[in-house]
Amino acid sequence: MAQSTKTRLADQPRPARRSRARKGTSSTVTSIGVLARWQLRQTWRLLIVIGIGLLAAVALVGMIPLYAQVSESAGLKHALEADPQSSFIQVHVQNPLFDSGSVNDVQTQLTQIMQNDLGSAVATTPDLSVQVANMDFLPNAPLTIPSKQKANTFVRLLGADVSHAAGHVKLVQGRVPASTSNGVIEFAVPTDTQSALHLQLDQTFTLEFDLVTQASQVTKHNLTFRLVGVFAPLPTNGGDPFWHGETFQTEVFARGLDLFSRYPLLVSNSELMHEFDALSSAAIQQNSQGNSQFVNNPDTTWYYRFDFSHVDVNHVSDLITGLNSVLSTVSHNPQEPPYVTETTSLGPFAVLNNYAHRVTAVALPILGLTLLIGGLVLFFVVLMIDLLVERQVTAITQLRSRGASARQIFGSLLWQGLSIGLIAFVAGPLLAILLVELLARMTLQPADLTSLGLITANPLDVARGLTQGDLIVVGLAVLAMILAIWRVMRSNILLLRRETARSTQQPFWIRFKLDVIAAVLALAGFGFTLYIGSPNVLDARTRVLILPLTSLGGVLFLLVGALLLFLRFFPAILHVGERLAARNKGIAPVLALAQMARSPRQSLRMTLLFALAVAFALFTLIFTETQIQRVPDVTSFQVGGDISGQISLNLASDSLDQQRDFFTQIKGVTSATLVATAQLAGGSDNSILIDMRAVDTGTYAKTVYWTEQDSSQPIKVLTDKLIAQRPTAEKSNIIPAILDDTAAQSLGVTIGQQFVLKDTHGPLSYVVVAIVHYIPTIYDTTSSNVEDTGISHGGILVDYETESAVALAVSEEGISPDTVLLRTTDKPADLASVRQILFNGTYQLALSQDRRAILASLGHDPLAQAIIGILDIGAAVALLLALLGTLLVSWLNARSRKTSFAVMRALGCAPRQIVSILLWEQGIVYSVALALGVGLSVLFSLLILPVFVFTPLAGGSVATVSTDAFYVAQSVPTIHVIVPPIPVATLLVGLILICVLALGVMVRAVMQPHMSQELRVDED
Repeated sequence: MAQSTKTRLADQPRPARRSRARKGTSSTVTSIGVLARWQLRQTWRLLIVIGIGLLAAVALVGMIPLYAQVSESAGLKHALEADPQSSFIQVHVQNPLFDSGSVNDVQTQLTQIMQNDLGSAVATTPDLSVQVANMDFLPNAPLTIPSKQKANTFVRLLGADVSHAAGHVKLVQGRVPASTSNGVIEFAVPTDTQSALHLQLDQTFTLEFDLVTQASQVTKHNLTFRLVGVFAPLPTNGGDPFWHGETFQTEVFARGLDLFSRYPLLVSNSELMHEFDALSSAAIQQNSQGNSQFVNNPDTTWYYRFDFSHVDVNHVSDLITGLNSVLSTVSHNPQEPPYVTETTSLGPFAVLNNYAHRVTAVALPILGLTLLIGGLVLFFVVLMIDLLVERQVTAITQLRSRGASARQIFGSLLWQGLSIGLIAFVAGPLLAILLVELLARMTLQPADLTSLGLITANPLDVARGLTQGDLIVVGLAVLAMILAIWRVMRSNILLLRRETARSTQQPFWIRFKLDVIAAVLALAGFGFTLYIGSPNVLDARTRVLILPLTSLGGVLFLLVGALLLFLRFFPAILHVGERLAARNKGIAPVLALAQMARSPRQSLRMTLLFALAVAFALFTLIFTETQIQRVPDVTSFQVGGDISGQISLNLASDSLDQQRDFFTQIKGVTSATLVATAQLAGGSDNSILIDMRAVDTGTYAKTVYWTEQDSSQPIKVLTDKLIAQRPTAEKSNIIPAILDDTAAQSLGVTIGQQFVLKDTHGPLSYVVVAIVHYIPTIYDTTSSNVEDTGISHGGILVDYETESAVALAVSEEGISPDTVLLRTTDKPADLASVRQILFNGTYQLALSQDRRAILASLGHDPLAQAIIGILDIGAAVALLLALLGTLLVSWLNARSRKTSFAVMRALGCAPRQIVSILLWEQGIVYSVALALGVGLSVLFSLLILPVFVFTPLAGGSVATVSTDAFYVAQSVPTIHVIVPPIPVATLLVGLILICVLALGVMVRAVMQPHMSQELRVDED
């Protein structure tokens, strides 16, 4: 009776309280949380890998634009600092009379204008310099120089803030001038000025500084000066920004037949202003009408320096607009006559405008790399998510059999993805900022690290600015997880598990022939890319701006189409391999290929992931080496030799032999070639501009840098042709010429044909003896859409002696060399001597170029480093994730098949045979992945690399090279693709070793458990 009562009580329904809780939302959420925690114990390893991959994707997508911002801002700083005149905004006024109060008022107004238009981009306190261009020595000045020389000698007063000047000069004697000196103006001079004027320390002399009144009456005033310091000459390039480009060089100029010299004197600003204030006050008191003024007006110049810690490339358009507004506003304004008049301003508008084009040229490859790297890492995340969901099929089956609803299971699985996504979304931006700082310190020069302040000053604000891109990445990952869960939940669990073991249903993309459609689209897109990339289809500017993205898109289309076709035929290839392996006695390859053919999905995932990572890593190595090699290639092409420049007028009257002897006798010069340059006109309407180089063919081959990019024929062979035809040419008045491809196409001529070019003296006839790809120092294009007239439509190389003789015979006007190319030794002492002679003094070269100096300057160009740095870190992360995924998948694959291997051992298979099956399976996967990766890297290198390599500005100031010249230089000369054998071999050997390690992990996982433990309970 008691027992039946208990039974009846047990059969009674549970209290209604629990039933309501089970139906409530809070109960559902709680059950989802419980299920998620239970599943976490089984899948935490995969979740960690997915979290790392998603965090890497979020960090990379945020890091790339930030690093590009830092690098490009550092490049902007380089561009502004390349020319000392470009690192500040210069405002110049004249001072007919002088009043310090008026000067300070104008400075206040100028500062307000600068702040309104440029904000924090410029310093609030300008540098000030009061100068006087010409002051005469009095006839009785105590100078030990001839009277005639004294009459032709002037001095130039350069005022500076002497409290800071001592740190910017190297004193040889004495000290810097004092700010106040009781009526005697102290000054300092460079050593060459002291030597030329025979000045002694503490020597004084008097200079005239006169006033003129309304009646044109001149009132003479004398200023007394005393020498208190002598300093070493400053660098001729004006590299110290403190001096604003001033070099304190003696100026020599001609007036009629007489030569005059102007020597610089360094004086104190405050002392000059004090003296000029006193003279102006006296003049106004003497002339109540106030119409007096100085005979030699002083000039006041303000230098508003750019604050490079606030110069942000993202706001370069605002900077250009603000600078343009400043230059427009500060035009005859502000003024305070008669003390401040003729206000003018000068700023680096051309530098900023040209740099904006360079940023655009770099931004497109960086955008393409961002999409490529982000897509590759996301592909890894998606594969890991699919693997995670499929690994939980057994858990889902158990939960469904125990009463869990589909909503609870779906929520528990989605909770894992949302948790990982939330962590990556929060931590990713902060990690991106840290990666940018680390990468910048590894790739940029110490002087460029000031640009890091753009992101490290307010890291939280910067992180908030990355939320949009991060949200897209996390959203795509969560969407991939939702689709994977939905695919599993809508299928029968038993059928899904059987499908995992044996594929019986074709994938969606095969059923709808998406691979065929993709292949057709890929071929069409790839063909279009090849067409627009062909010569003469696009002009130089459009080519640089369009080809990076179109080439990347075309290659990606081709890659997707080829991979889908490969995936379609991969199972068939495995079946064929299985039949071929069956002919041999070994059972291991047959079983391995049969297992892979039955369920190729896992093998395909590993193959694609590993192949893409290998391809990207190899492409990065090749790209980095090619980008590094691009700098010396373009520098040698730009200069032609080690040093080049226009010959000094002091040598112009000498003969060709005398000029050549002058250069070759300089210690350190190994070869010298004189060149006559001219731009000739050709075509029926003389609209085709051709650059001519008439060279000394006897020495040209030993001097010029001539590579296989220029021509497959050695330059010595080509110049010998010109020399051999010299006698015939002088008789027929037809000049043999070597044309580059652009000239031959523009003129429509081939080898052996004649053509006519016209210069200022008349037409001359030429005959084509050879056609080469490029002629060093000549940048040309066939495009007519070029505003810069310095960009020609072709180049020709002729013998100087032949050109001169024929020109003299035809037009009675010979030619003269105007340029010299030099080869020099690498010895530092000899090289310093060569530079001292050719870059300074009487025979200095005009528009000189030093290949080694340019190479050192461009070797760490921030724009080129931006692309290299992004590729390196992207490839490193992608490769590490792929290797981590490969090792993990191998280990999980081995663990999931332990029961199958135990059954095989129970049926009589030896452990060695099982190991052999694993080795065959994974060996095929790794071998195919490595081969596919190498093939894809070759495809990327041939099709993408030439349009992604960035050519930094070869030369001095950004402002000296036009935008058209920059775009032409991106493909002239041809990109030289470099495959570094040692890094590539090292990478491949390392990957092979990692594959061996992965195989060892699999073998250990399979052979470690005992057969009895695995066969105790069936998985189903």
